[in-house]
Amino acid sequence: MNILSKSKFLPLAAFATVAIFLSFPAFAQTDSAKKYVQDVGNQVLVIISNKSQSDDAKEKKLIGIFNQTVDTEWMSRFVLGHYYRQATPAQLKKYKDLYRQYVLESYVPKFRQYTGEKFQITAARAEGDSEYVVQTEILRPNQESVRVDYRLAGKGGALKIVDIIVEGVSLINTQRSEFGSVISREGFDSLITKLDGMVKDYNSAHG
Repeated sequence: MNILSKSKFLPLAAFATVAIFLSFPAFAQTDSAKKYVQDVGNQVLVIISNKSQSDDAKEKKLIGIFNQTVDTEWMSRFVLGHYYRQATPAQLKKYKDLYRQYVLESYVPKFRQYTGEKFQITAARAEGDSEYVVQTEILRPNQESVRVDYRLAGKGGALKIVDIIVEGVSLINTQRSEFGSVISREGFDSLITKLDGMVKDYNSAHG
């Protein structure tokens, strides 16, 4: 079973490499949040489009930014739902490590497929305490544009990405449904095995 639906998310992963790396100071308001998204997105585009750097050098920089700005710890817990409380400490440790690698490998290496997509910020709104949703539109050469929203939440004095919503479909809600289905049918260890296999496949494909 493919535990992450690719029809919505992975075809856009090359551009998501640009737009995923967004975090904000805790005091940011929606206007400054929009400006910051634009500024950081432009910085990442510079890395991707730099022809003087090797792909390995670019990937190393992007991984560093990913680790700083995407809250895979929170995401990994959310997508388990009530199964989080049923797992053993050893299972959770293995799962969280694999989940971080899984999300990272699903997006970061895809910068090699970047073909000139651009993005524009269309709106931003505050949701709850220290939470924002920033709406963007991906402009693709000779293709229809795609709406991608980023949900950010305050974590330890700064905001981090906790969800990506492509054309109304939430990444973490999709994972929650699919991961839960695997666990209910096959058990928690089966989910760990599937994640481990997918991470190994990604690593093998990208050297």
